[in-house]
Amino acid sequence: MTYYTNPKLGLRDALLHFVEGGVYPKVTPIVNKYKRTGDLMPAMTKFARIAPAGLLLYRGAGFGPAWQGNLFSAQFNPHRVQRHILERDGGTFRTTDEDFLTSSDPDLHVTDVAEDADGSLLVVETGAWYLHSCPVSRIARPELKGAIYRVRKRGTPPVPDPWGKDLRMEALPPAELVRLLDDPRPAVRDKAAGLAVDAGEAAIEPLARLRESHSSPEVRAAAVFALGRIGTAKAGEAVRRALSDSDFVVRVAAARMTGLARDGQAVERLMQMVRKDAPAARRQAATALGQIGDARAVPALLDAAADPDDRFVEHAIIYSLITLRAPGPTAEAMRSRSPRVRQAALIALDQMDGKPLGREQLASALNDSDPALRRAAIWVASHHPDWSAEVLRLLRARLRGPALPPEEETAVRETLLSYCEIADAQQMMADLLLLDVIEQCPVKEFPAAWIDRLRREVRGSDPALRARVVALVRTRQLAALAGDMERIGGNEAEAADLRASALGALVGLRPGLSDASFGFLLRLLGPSTEADLRQSAAQALGRAKLSDLQLLALAREHLGRADPLILPSLLEAFRETRAEEVGNAMVAGLIRSPHAEGGIAAARIPDLLRNFSSGVQAAGRPLLARIEKEKASRAERLKALEPLLAGGDASRGRQVFFGKKAGCASCHTIMTEGENVGPDLTGVGAIRTGFDLLEAIVFPSASFVPGHEVYRVETAREVYTGVMGESTPNAIVVISGPRDRVRIPRKDVVSSRPSPVSLMPDGFAENLDRAELADLLAFLQAQKYRTAAASGGE
Repeated sequence: MTYYTNPKLGLRDALLHFVEGGVYPKVTPIVNKYKRTGDLMPAMTKFARIAPAGLLLYRGAGFGPAWQGNLFSAQFNPHRVQRHILERDGGTFRTTDEDFLTSSDPDLHVTDVAEDADGSLLVVETGAWYLHSCPVSRIARPELKGAIYRVRKRGTPPVPDPWGKDLRMEALPPAELVRLLDDPRPAVRDKAAGLAVDAGEAAIEPLARLRESHSSPEVRAAAVFALGRIGTAKAGEAVRRALSDSDFVVRVAAARMTGLARDGQAVERLMQMVRKDAPAARRQAATALGQIGDARAVPALLDAAADPDDRFVEHAIIYSLITLRAPGPTAEAMRSRSPRVRQAALIALDQMDGKPLGREQLASALNDSDPALRRAAIWVASHHPDWSAEVLRLLRARLRGPALPPEEETAVRETLLSYCEIADAQQMMADLLLLDVIEQCPVKEFPAAWIDRLRREVRGSDPALRARVVALVRTRQLAALAGDMERIGGNEAEAADLRASALGALVGLRPGLSDASFGFLLRLLGPSTEADLRQSAAQALGRAKLSDLQLLALAREHLGRADPLILPSLLEAFRETRAEEVGNAMVAGLIRSPHAEGGIAAARIPDLLRNFSSGVQAAGRPLLARIEKEKASRAERLKALEPLLAGGDASRGRQVFFGKKAGCASCHTIMTEGENVGPDLTGVGAIRTGFDLLEAIVFPSASFVPGHEVYRVETAREVYTGVMGESTPNAIVVISGPRDRVRIPRKDVVSSRPSPVSLMPDGFAENLDRAELADLLAFLQAQKYRTAAASGGE
């Protein structure tokens, strides 16, 4: 159900099941039945996989009535536990968030929070030992084993018998057990409910009376959950009566249990609820109707779709229409006066088994005056390339008409992407020059219409458009445009950045470099060149197949003074040669270099030396000794730099981050500024300690942010090192730098394995003086919020 994979929606839907509660995995026949069929709170299973932290729904009285029903989350990297005050918001909840427990200790990492029977909280922290998938400092870690902390409200009196052991509940009759559902102790309530369920038929009447008479909706809902877990016909009848309870909280509980029980006798009342009730009750009634599977509910669901209250109610209605699989009445709803009903019917017809949606129905929706329905229709169209002629005609008119709203334009482009192997769609993309769609299209061979249009634009006068085409040539390795890349790279009248990009694209197609192009790239390696342009030139040289004379010039004139940003890329140029003179020149240059023992360069040097003769390897032994000595001194280097974590200026640090000298923004984003080669650093100060940030700058290969691991991908012709971009079943995308990404057909990949070194070079910090490094650290530590505007004064 592609339409329903919005991550935020999925997580919040899972939280609804968690917050509204009521179904506990006790060992009873009814629960075992639902566990076997996978229907027992399926969203909770999903939630358990994707939750970013330990989560607790507080049910005790230890912190006072205002705290009951609050969520608590343990947050590992921010070193805190947060309290989330829940408030109903339509069919879901919103929260007011506040810190409950925080620590300035960088080695306190909370991993879970639990409620003890007396209402106190237990906070589990793992100290410094847990590091898996966590990009925190690893070079100088203290041996801290963690702890479990108990948190109580000061002055709270002790809770007598918090587990209810003195009650001897196993011996109590059902009528007395049921009364304990109102007990202030959560552990007592849970045990009483479980024992009442075990009592079966004998507990039904007491539970039904409690549901009918108790003043608290929460207690009445607990009685409904227990009745539903008993699972007999008589218990089901009592649950159905609860569908008419005066409080929607109880009706939500009853709808959930009738749905889980697939109680066909509840359908009439659920149809009333889905049409008109509180949003949460409508949502749960819609879900229950889908679970029960009675097609009589389809008209009621379609009626309800006209005014769904909110996105969660709408989701439940459409999903149930899909699962009920009643194409006749659903198709009839495509004639409804309500655009919301037409939209629900359109999506349901598209996603039902057998996809009964007709092309005339889709065409009508694509032409509809309602923008939300049009967006949904465009999304549906992306699943039907067999209807491309009609759809493309409509999309062409849309794109050539007045500017589309952003959401609709995105939907149109996504549809074209799904059609991009169809000739008519390819011509349309060429005519409209939709470069972003063209770049993402998974076609194995670019069609002639695209090549012709790209050639025309790269020879045009628009600098930004020409740069985009050059980047596309590099990304997709378009051999048909190699001649244009060569002309741009060799033309001294062209801008330096465009020439460097063109040569970077060219060496992936024709590995050799003319002496003129080689000399041009060498000139860009100087310290006065902007960081990202310097890096582009070094990457082009590293990928080129240089002659021995060119390698000698590179080794003798540039290796010794290359900074950490470009040195690793330049070393790649020496990977294929075995010439002893070149090897000795390379070693001599690296011995002169003050950066050869750091990071990526140090990781590559031993492998490079093994390619050469024993004489070259002997000359390189002092270099290898320097590398080992540097590794041993890392903790001392960090300690010496630690005072820089205090005293920097965040506003000046912003200038360092976005400035050309450091070039941080050429790979990293803060808010909407920067590029996305490396991790997004928005809010990084809230989840990383200052010491972690210092280590990440000075020794970036010590740890990796999950999702930004570096891979070494080999083909028969070339080796690529970078992070993985958005890939397809037919190709992978490797991003090696701000101007360096390439799409590699999977059939060409010989091997792909993780690399132990980061794309960010170790020794990067040496490009900055101590004041600049202190300011940069201050700026990064000031990035505390993911929603606030990034500024040096945060």
